[in-house]
Amino acid sequence: GLARLVRIAIGGIPFALLLGAYNVVCFGGVLALSSSHERFGAFGTLAGSGLFGISWPSPGVFVRLLADPGRGLLVFSPFLILVPRALATAWFVLPRDAFRALVLVPLSLAVLYAGYPNWHGGWAVGPRYLVAAIPFLLFPLAFREGGRLEAALLGASTLAVVTTSLIFPLVPNEFALPWGSFALPLLGHGLIAPNLLHLVARPLALVVPFALVFAAAMLTVSRRRWPSFLLGAVTSSAIALALPFVHPPSMAARAARGYVEEVYFERPGSLDRELSSGAGVPAGLSRRRDLELKLPPRTWPF
Repeated sequence: GLARLVRIAIGGIPFALLLGAYNVVCFGGVLALSSSHERFGAFGTLAGSGLFGISWPSPGVFVRLLADPGRGLLVFSPFLILVPRALATAWFVLPRDAFRALVLVPLSLAVLYAGYPNWHGGWAVGPRYLVAAIPFLLFPLAFREGGRLEAALLGASTLAVVTTSLIFPLVPNEFALPWGSFALPLLGHGLIAPNLLHLVARPLALVVPFALVFAAAMLTVSRRRWPSFLLGAVTSSAIALALPFVHPPSMAARAARGYVEEVYFERPGSLDRELSSGAGVPAGLSRRRDLELKLPPRTWPF
């Protein structure tokens, strides 16, 4: 009750004092937070609106946090659609305070970021601001006995998250189902995010990370559920790979993919290939590319 809230408030005083001192030293005032000193103009404007950029929740943004085709939590982790059924079981098992925490913590985070115009978090894998909610969403699933449906959804979730994260985790905003429309095309060109196996042999750098994930999944999933797990992974991959044929990527998406390949994977000519307009790379994009190519770190043996 009230006594607990008072203890929490008192416990936070040392942290508040340290944060205030940090703000004074770095930004000139106790309440002068780092968010008000963004060098990038758009971020500075955003931070100056609402409460640190957060305003009243938008129902549309709330839905996109869950179901946006390029960022939605349930799109990347369809396994989580089982949470409501799991909560119904947890209701009879957990103390009421624990149950309320399991529900209110992820819900409060989703409502909070539904009021943030930059809800997607920039180039990332899924809605990165909701990552803190995932343990609370997963815990109730411990009270369910996994069946074929659970295994299939786990396979789909694993394929989506692991493929996108291993190949290039800074996914541009323009891609729907990015493990198929963005990541797998890069893998098809022999590219994967830097890892130490690049220093040994590039084929090992491409194969070993996925082999380790596959081995971990097979150790986690019971043998009789392997077919369902693999079916979920294959289905997720097939849907994502088919999407670009049904809904071709925009020019902005192709430019972003070409830019990633040319600048971050050091493959000259990738931008021209993706744009294939005959007009060449736009001057502004060309200047940004040339600038980034001059920046450290040193080249990597992709």
